[in-house]
Amino acid sequence: TVTGVTNANAKSYSVEADVVFEPATKNGYAFGGWYLDSACTLAISSTRGYAEKLTVYGKMDLGTYTIDYDQASILAYVDAETLATMPTSYVLGDTNTTSTTFKSNIVNKITRPGYYLKGLYLESAPTSMLTALGASTVSATAPACQDVTLYALWYPITFTVTYKYRKLETGTSLSTLSANDYKTVTASDLDSVDGFALPDPLELDANLSGRTYKGWYPADVAENYLADGMLVLRSSDLDKFTFTVRAVDASQTATAALTLYTRLLAIDYNITYHIPEGAVNPNTKTTYQYATTGNTLQAATLDGYTFVTWCLDEELQEPVANLNNMTGDVDLYPYFEKNIAVAFEMNGSTTKMNPVTYTADKQIVLSQKPALSSHTFAGWWYVEGATYIGTTIPQGLKGDTLTLRAMFYNSTTTTLTLTMDAEHATITGKTFTTATAVTLPTYMGGTEVQVPVTEITGSAFRAAKISTLTWAPAGKTCTITTVGTYAFYEATMTTLTIPASLTSVGRNAFGGLASLTTLTVEATLPQN
Repeated sequence: TVTGVTNANAKSYSVEADVVFEPATKNGYAFGGWYLDSACTLAISSTRGYAEKLTVYGKMDLGTYTIDYDQASILAYVDAETLATMPTSYVLGDTNTTSTTFKSNIVNKITRPGYYLKGLYLESAPTSMLTALGASTVSATAPACQDVTLYALWYPITFTVTYKYRKLETGTSLSTLSANDYKTVTASDLDSVDGFALPDPLELDANLSGRTYKGWYPADVAENYLADGMLVLRSSDLDKFTFTVRAVDASQTATAALTLYTRLLAIDYNITYHIPEGAVNPNTKTTYQYATTGNTLQAATLDGYTFVTWCLDEELQEPVANLNNMTGDVDLYPYFEKNIAVAFEMNGSTTKMNPVTYTADKQIVLSQKPALSSHTFAGWWYVEGATYIGTTIPQGLKGDTLTLRAMFYNSTTTTLTLTMDAEHATITGKTFTTATAVTLPTYMGGTEVQVPVTEITGSAFRAAKISTLTWAPAGKTCTITTVGTYAFYEATMTTLTIPASLTSVGRNAFGGLASLTTLTVEATLPQN
């Protein structure tokens, strides 16, 4: 007995008017005809030929309804093996298509990489999303039993991608790669012919130089890294990931987050040392890895030479202090400079000089000053080079020997500055602020070798605060022949003698002497 059947046929009839029996209806059932017996063997379709009270019985059979799947939106994304597990028909109250099983038996088996399945519908232009088939209570989401064709509604997924890496040589912590141009991936990117090209971390971050990687992986699992990873992400790769999709109905798009992982392996680069005979190389490393610090190089040694630096070329034109921030195999050549012993000619001084060894790669400041009675030390004369060098041996001098001759000037006024060549010396200035008396020297040298002081350069004593100027030490005759322009301009002497040795006086050499009260001219000078 089936309850809840809808029967719209008349309850009475007359012999003059035949009543044709219409089918009874009930959701989920198929009407099998009207009968005069409860066993449903004597069929009746109308009251024609009858003139008596009739009791008729309707036959109701449980209906079986087909389930078809739309080719474009469903079958295109379901393989045959999965399709074989999905129901192709249902009946009223079917346990395979209830509100609790419809999703697991049908919806969850339909997947399209890169897209979110919003739901299944009875039409391609969806209005009500299905939640069940064959439900006893009919609704928009659980329609009356009928043959159905199901359609899927897909939303494209926009993925936000995070890239994490490990630098294996520095530990196991994960770092995040800055890859702004690769952070958003759409379904269309994944479906394209070329797929979505994943970033090369070595190109995006200079600090990752000197390493290699095998691609990207869906999980940070050690055994994954044994195989080559992904360089391109495609829709077919998404089943390797675990991610949660958040649908956004208003824009008919969905979002999800993906995290990709990789490991960066430091590359071992070869080091080849080219060591000359007799030299000792303390460096034992034959390989190195890229690093910003720590790739130091120790100095090589060679008797009679000073190590300057390592070079990357045999011509010693490419110096390198260390291998920091470098990549690639390297050849290293030691750069040595020959040690040159410095010999001192003391020129009458008894000062014992400390030993000095010179190499041409750098200058040396000679801080030790020899002494000579009644003289002031002025600097050193480089004998082999016939050059006055003051108190600094300049960079770049070559030769087997380096001889320095001590040079003094014969005055105890210690605040004068002089220079010289092989034939004469020149007073170039002074270092004092105020001097009560200045005595000018007559030579530069010592007791053995000396050259005359013959010139005072322009502005040498300009505006100098001098109370007394003496042109030569006691017992000596002035040797100065030339005084440059403005040499004593606006100096403060009150008494001035122009010595007989002068043959050339520059413009305003003695001009502006506002304090001068006594002037003695011994020289015969041309008018100018």
